[in-house]
Amino acid sequence: MGFTGNFQQAKAMLALLRARLAYPQPILNLIGQAAARRAEFEIRSGKHDPDGVAWAPWADGTSRSRQKKGNAEQGLLWDTGTLLGSMRVQVGATDVLIGTEVEYGHWLQDGTQRMPARRFLGWGAEGEKEAEKAMIDYLQAGL
Repeated sequence: MGFTGNFQQAKAMLALLRARLAYPQPILNLIGQAAARRAEFEIRSGKHDPDGVAWAPWADGTSRSRQKKGNAEQGLLWDTGTLLGSMRVQVGATDVLIGTEVEYGHWLQDGTQRMPARRFLGWGAEGEKEAEKAMIDYLQAGL
């Protein structure tokens, strides 16, 4: 016994899905922009890494220096605003990178022998869930 049917609708849906998979840049850009906004939020007020861990406090000397400067209320990683305004998103064919153009960004992100890391870039568990949901929504929109 054989089965016959009209699979035109299924073929059309599959073609839409293939097209979205072949051109993921729009959703990758949105995912990257969301990660950049999260980093900016943490610099402005959150003061946590992508996994929700609070950044290490300032060393005493840094705290005194910022008090003297009069901008201590801005908190960690926000001195002149250069870092805050430097978030960039780069979308490739199948990936997205989020970073900063400031030369000292990697020292803040990774730490040094004299300074603890204060990760402001990255995904974290919550960011990964949001990115996954966004990708699923993007793919389902074509169906």
